Amino acid sequence: MMKRLKDEMVAAKIPVQIDDKQLVEEVDAVDEELSKLFMMIPAGKRAIISQHPNLEPFAERYGLKVVGTLLASPSAEAADTSARHYSSLLKSIRTNDVRAVFVDEGQNLDLALRLTQDAGLPPPVSLNIESLSGPEGQARSWKEMMLRNGRLIHGALMR
Repeated sequence: MMKRLKDEMVAAKIPVQIDDKQLVEEVDAVDEELSKLFMMIPAGKRAIISQHPNLEPFAERYGLKVVGTLLASPSAEAADTSARHYSSLLKSIRTNDVRAVFVDEGQNLDLALRLTQDAGLPPPVSLNIESLSGPEGQARSWKEMMLRNGRLIHGALMR
């Protein structure tokens, strides 16, 4: 997969500053670090609410469970949450012992803030899911983004 990604980047004239072997080693090192981090989280503290389903593959890889999403649809156009959906999220938080709500950096936090307040949870945690941060941010590269997100999720679930 990494070779194909690199080939596609080269074809698209995107500069590639790392060779295939280094890239695979970097991915494996990040995966190993995140695996160790998430192994520390007890089974009963692994349920989360996310902004939308984009976090599900990450959650599945590291043994977390997305028990609800703020948006009823993966589409940002469906951002208005119904009372029924909101009630379902509150129920999921209570029945699954959800400890944290995660949102995408730069997205509207109103719904997430209301939900965490109503559920008695700490404020939502912002992650870089759909994009890297700017040059001054803490997620300037894929590796920084993955490690930052993993550490933030781990910290929120270990409270």
